[in-house]
Amino acid sequence: MAATPTQLKESIAPEFATKDDSVVQVFLDRAALYLSESVFGTLYDTAVLYLAAHMMTITFRGSGDAGKIVKKKVGDIEVQYSNNSAKGAAETLSETSYGREFMRIRRTKVIGVTAQGYTSGRSTI
Repeated sequence: MAATPTQLKESIAPEFATKDDSVVQVFLDRAALYLSESVFGTLYDTAVLYLAAHMMTITFRGSGDAGKIVKKKVGDIEVQYSNNSAKGAAETLSETSYGREFMRIRRTKVIGVTAQGYTSGRSTI
């Protein structure tokens, strides 16, 4: 069963309840392009919902949200914000609760690659 706009708006991200279903569906479709049903198994639809909600949050942030402060200066006041628009979805996952939940789900399903016999920069052979 594919993730639906109603599921996203009612179960995951109620702040998007006023978004048209066709808009939400675009984000669900985009999120699904990045994920594999064979990898995520029974959590596939949930992963799609959280990734789509993350992508929507990043996209629809208010114009007053300039990103994280990356530099401050007190004398002669200087503030510098990160440029979130230059980042892709994967680089911003930690910036929303939806992205963090998606990463948690991903960690349970995606196995990292390690080299046998290699630990902390030293060979164990």
